[in-house]
Amino acid sequence: MAEEMNDNEFRAHLISTVINQLCSAVSRYRIDQELLKNDDDAAITITAGAGGVDSCDWTMMLYKMYKRWSANKSMK
Repeated sequence: MAEEMNDNEFRAHLISTVINQLCSAVSRYRIDQELLKNDDDAAITITAGAGGVDSCDWTMMLYKMYKRWSANKSMK
């Protein structure tokens, strides 16, 4: 991959990758913090971003995973 890109393109790609990983980690942290609160209520919003059908499919998979997780933890 590095051979096909010049140095600036490669750096931009690396920076973009790191930013995406950080955004994912922050999102996971926020969800964990919401779920770990001692309150009786919690709300999660899952939204499909740009990406068309793939984005919508991924959003539905996340919804189903959280729904199963909450059912296993006796949550509504």
